[in-house]
Amino acid sequence: PAIPATSAVPVTPATSSAPVRGRVRAVVDRLSDTEVDRMLTLLSGLATDAKGDTA
Repeated sequence: PAIPATSAVPVTPATSSAPVRGRVRAVVDRLSDTEVDRMLTLLSGLATDAKGDTA
C-alpha cells in the first residue's frame, strides 16, 4: 500500500527535533563516512517517494 504523505517524516522546528537528533547523532557516530553517505542517499530516496515523485 502507498504511504500517505502525512505519515512521512514530519518537518518540525529544530527545538522539537532535538531528542531525535541526539539519537541519530549517537547512531551516526558509530558509522563510517561511507555508511553515512549510503544512509543519507536512502533517506533522500524515501523522502522523494513519500512526496509521490517516483523515478
